[in-house]
Amino acid sequence: MKKREVVIFAYKDELLLVKRKKGDLNYYCFPGGTVEENENIKKAALREIEEELNYCIQGSLKEIIYLNKKDINEESFYFYKDLNDAFEPKLKHNSPEFKKISDNYLFEPVWINYSSIKNLNIFPIPIKNLLLKIHPREIKEKIIL
Repeated sequence: MKKREVVIFAYKDELLLVKRKKGDLNYYCFPGGTVEENENIKKAALREIEEELNYCIQGSLKEIIYLNKKDINEESFYFYKDLNDAFEPKLKHNSPEFKKISDNYLFEPVWINYSSIKNLNIFPIPIKNLLLKIHPREIKEKIIL
């Protein structure tokens, strides 16, 4: 089963999302990626965040959501990080995502006000629906979807 890790960053009333375009599909998602062979999920999260946001996570990450997508044989582990200071996310120039950027491919990390997420096309939909009900900083125990 394929494993993915995702990090939800919050700073005050904003969440960090990635604005994506793949061909005709425009959407938002949270930063993260695939766990590589012989890599644990937290190390994968740290690696992906450094590649995708050019940011080094300080302190601990809290696992808040587990999503099992049986239909595509994939499980995702969602971590949460509440920040005291915002940072300007920038895709590293040597990252795999940067190399794909073109007219038909966009990968742009952006801070979005939490109240605006209801109006955005955010994937995966079960995570968006959950976050419309509860802010990630209010999740006390891991939620399994």
